Amino acid sequence: MAQQAGLYTFDVNWITPIVALVGTFLGAVITWWTERRRWRREQDAKRIELRRVVYGDYLAALHTASEGLRDVSETADPEPAKARAAFRAGNIYAAREQVGLLAPAKVVEVAKLAFRQLRELRDLAAADAPRKTRHYDAVLVEYGVTLERLRECMREDLGIRPAARKLEAST
Repeated sequence: MAQQAGLYTFDVNWITPIVALVGTFLGAVITWWTERRRWRREQDAKRIELRRVVYGDYLAALHTASEGLRDVSETADPEPAKARAAFRAGNIYAAREQVGLLAPAKVVEVAKLAFRQLRELRDLAAADAPRKTRHYDAVLVEYGVTLERLRECMREDLGIRPAARKLEAST
């Protein structure tokens, strides 16, 4: 500042570089923030896609095992070894571990319940006829309900709308 005739005047030569420096800094921060948001969106999309694949694999493993167990349960003389082989056919243990690693607690809880019920079906499919007829159908119904609940939890986690319920024909 220089004093002329009792007045103060400002030297503005230093304002231009400071404004340029602040502008450069703000531009760099905004660019970093934008890139960070884009990277985070991409990571979230990859995580959702990975969970979608894992969920599909687990549901497919459950289906493969349940179909094999159904075949075993319909035989006149079931063998425990065939029931165990049918249960393992879909690589259900590995698929369950993947769900346990990647899914939120709510999905893991229902996935474990479905696994336990299917394992109970395995044991009943290989059991003698009186035990099978008393319990198999009841556990099968429970398993179906749990499986639908598992699908709904998975859809919710993936951000997919709930499946439309089929309307029963009233005719």
